[in-house]
Amino acid sequence: TAVLIGGQCGGIAGTTKPITVDKCYFAGYIKANSSGFSNGGGIVALPEGGDDASITIVTNCFSVAPYIYAGEWAGEGCNRILGNPDGKKYTLTNNYGLDVTILDQKGNILTATSDVAGFDGESKTMEELKSADFQTNTVGFGSEWKITDGTLPVLAWQTVPANLDVIYGLQTGILKG
Repeated sequence: TAVLIGGQCGGIAGTTKPITVDKCYFAGYIKANSSGFSNGGGIVALPEGGDDASITIVTNCFSVAPYIYAGEWAGEGCNRILGNPDGKKYTLTNNYGLDVTILDQKGNILTATSDVAGFDGESKTMEELKSADFQTNTVGFGSEWKITDGTLPVLAWQTVPANLDVIYGLQTGILKG
């Protein structure tokens, strides 16, 4: 859970070398803005580097970010799962995004495209994303997670559940300007 402000902001990873991101989720706000090129992605903002055979893989993930902002320049990416591949190789499979996420690209509100293998993932309601059935059977979260129906999962060792009231109760003024 975080409020991320910077150039390449991803809920799990900003700028990546070839990487596999599997079975995770992000809950927080993203504001990718800098004096240069910026991207915002609910899981990964921008794959970078590697050789022709290298690939960034995002699979079995979901984002419950209520707000993702990107852009000070034209061409920035703003999506619920992968911000901008920027010509790099990637594979997206079995990913999901909160259906009411606001995607704000330089003041233009974008419409997410629901696609389990797309930049925004398949659209799901908060109720669906909090379902134990979804978390265990759809995205395959296992024993490393503590799963309770009606809540977001936490890592098995954590004692405090994820509190969306704290995330969603943040003043949105810190995201403007």
